[in-house]
Parts: sequence; structure tokens; C-alpha cells
Amino acid sequence: MINSRIFNNVCHLDTIFRYINSNDIIPTTDCDCSEERVLKLGRACIKNNIKIEYNLSGTNHPVQRSFPSRSVIIQLIKEGAKIFIGSDSHHIDYFKSIIPLLKKEYKFLSIND
Repeated sequence: MINSRIFNNVCHLDTIFRYINSNDIIPTTDCDCSEERVLKLGRACIKNNIKIEYNLSGTNHPVQRSFPSRSVIIQLIKEGAKIFIGSDSHHIDYFKSIIPLLKKEYKFLSIND
């Protein structure tokens, strides 16, 4: 998908962590859900001029962090990635409830950009 160059944005770059993580389903030894794999995908996005979503919904899942993680986002920004924030706000009440988090994360991105 990333190498097809038909997309401008990629969401849920590391969605596997929504289900497979140390707080939910423990990965098997043959399951590559490493941060390095996510970085590799992010680097392919950079190469193909595709923006990467920084999704905040992971705080509502057992993984309890963004998708991708802050450390991955920081590294990809250093390497030239263009990032946008997503929140999976499919309902207005949920969106209203996370506005403070959205503001905090926009500030985080602006500091690291």
C-alpha cells in the first residue's frame, strides 16, 4: 500500500499493537510487532511522501499509548516524516472529551517538528 504511491496519508501504521501488546495479547516469538518494523514502515512513508497518522485512541485500549508510540513518532519526525493527529472520534461526545489531549499532543508535535 505504501509503495503504491496512490495514497497521501496512512492511518494506523502500527495497528497490530491495538491487539497484540504486553497488556493484552502477548505476541508469539514469530510475530514481528517490533518498533523497528514500525520505523521501517514509517521510513517507507517518508520515501513515498506519505503523511503518517499519530493516533491517540490507544489510550482507550490495553496498550495505553498512541499509535505509533511517541518514541517512534519522534524518530520519524527527525527523519523527515510529516505527521497528523487522529483520534478515532466517531462520536461528538468522545471528541469533546479528548479535546484537552488533542491540544496537548499538538503541542508535543510542534515542539518535536
